[in-house]
Amino acid sequence: MGLDGTVNAIEPHLGTVVMGGMFTHAALDAGAILHSGGLVAWDLGSKDWLLVGRTPLKGTVSAMRSTAEGLYVAGRFRSIDGKDMNNIALHSGPISEPGGWLDVGGGIHGGHVSALLAFGRELFAGGSFMQAGTRQVRNIARWDGTAWQPLADDECQRRCKHVKDDDYVCQDLNCELEGTVTALASTGSVIFAAGVFDLAGGRSVKNIAQYFDGMWKPVLGGVLGSVFDLQVFSLTPPSSYFESRVQDVQCVYVAGDLNRAINGDGTSQIVQGVVRACMEQTSLESTAWEVMEGDRTGPVFALLVSPELAS
Repeated sequence: MGLDGTVNAIEPHLGTVVMGGMFTHAALDAGAILHSGGLVAWDLGSKDWLLVGRTPLKGTVSAMRSTAEGLYVAGRFRSIDGKDMNNIALHSGPISEPGGWLDVGGGIHGGHVSALLAFGRELFAGGSFMQAGTRQVRNIARWDGTAWQPLADDECQRRCKHVKDDDYVCQDLNCELEGTVTALASTGSVIFAAGVFDLAGGRSVKNIAQYFDGMWKPVLGGVLGSVFDLQVFSLTPPSSYFESRVQDVQCVYVAGDLNRAINGDGTSQIVQGVVRACMEQTSLESTAWEVMEGDRTGPVFALLVSPELAS
């Protein structure tokens, strides 16, 4: 039993393991073929494949997130179950029951979604796109449960033409992310985005940036190569940090087909797939990347950071 193509995302949800990617069929236990499209669920009870909402998804799935609202699915597709969805959709209710598919604020237009991040009741989408719902955005957007919102740099926007309310026109100035987003992570107060871009909020970066309090900033000097995954983890600080009243240290782990990491002083170091930067929670600043040692000879596509291995 298996799938006839590439799996891009795996997400546990309501007693199943949901898989999304570039495939069209799943082989059932009885030897029959399930026409799944790019989304299918493995039922942990029956040990067999199920269609999510009993309907196939015609397209490619790149990212998923299981939340209290249901299962968010995103990628490159136009509709599900006869409903317009535009590259992102929410499935609410039991997976094995028919229907349950909901539109997410009119969807994502002008491209595709590559990454999702769920934090609290908010959802962040990254990829290569120009519009979320009715809002003009650039490659990243935030769903607040009611409407899509841009993640623009406040200082950058003040140099743009103000139209009304929170709407701005930035003809030659991109106040969000200048290129494709491939991975997202969050500490709660900070959003990390990585991909293929040299500008974030009008500031120079290299393929990774952080968004905090309405401002995009670089993460050290960035990384060279393709980023496939981001993970954030809190480390217990050494005693000297306690003496300086720093309560926590946040580390962002970056994985991909990387070759160099650029430090804050402009120096760089060779990377074999995984690197991390640790910063004090109060300052959100770090000085150098730390290369994760290991026997790796190729790209790293996914990360799992555990307490035993993170320190």
